[in-house]
Amino acid sequence: MDNNIESSNTLHPIDSVMKSVFLEEFTSLGIDIAETGIDSLLDSEILKNIPLVKAVQALAKVSLAIRDKHLLKKLLIFIETLNQGDAKLEEIEKRKKAAQNNEKWLRKEIELITIHIDRLDELEKAQLTAAFYIEYINQNISWTQYREYLAIIERVFFQDFIQLLDIYDAIIQNGKVKEYIEQGFAGGVVTKKVSELNCDRLIAVGLVQAKRTPVLNGNILTDYNLTGLGLKLAKVLFKIKKDM
Repeated sequence: MDNNIESSNTLHPIDSVMKSVFLEEFTSLGIDIAETGIDSLLDSEILKNIPLVKAVQALAKVSLAIRDKHLLKKLLIFIETLNQGDAKLEEIEKRKKAAQNNEKWLRKEIELITIHIDRLDELEKAQLTAAFYIEYINQNISWTQYREYLAIIERVFFQDFIQLLDIYDAIIQNGKVKEYIEQGFAGGVVTKKVSELNCDRLIAVGLVQAKRTPVLNGNILTDYNLTGLGLKLAKVLFKIKKDM
């Protein structure tokens, strides 16, 4: 994007993101951003006063590439997910004040997130980015860990996230079976939906580990389980899926 946007309220793109991220309007928009066409978003009466949308509208008068439109949509989904999440109110208020004062520490956060979101290939990944930002805001993960998850989100194919959830679901079902047995009920067998290709890619980014056991006739039985990193990501991903 061009950093010198001409408008009545000139905003550097990062400034416009900072001033948009923590707006209360996003808690009750009444529209589905993911399902709304980008041109409709730009023309929306509901969104017209959002600094980020105003900045992009100003740029659109000159030229707006498809990538720029896609970035706007991903940023709006990120902001919507963040504002509809369970981030601590005191942390949100702290960031609102920091945005108003253009504080460097918040600019550092927003710059990293904006650059990251620009690289994402799926709209759903912007939701996951926001969900982990909430984890960071709530002090459940460190800034270093947040950056690690952003790198993973960029690298993982969307269908691999589905594989991650399938393994996580098997963990949940195994836990339920153990509870039933402890309560005196009959147990059961839990099967995992596993694609070796998906799991190999998840192993490469440190989310899954493989345990290989020799069995009869020289065959090898491979069992895939989540690492600590993978378990955390699966829990956050499961929460997003449940809230959708």
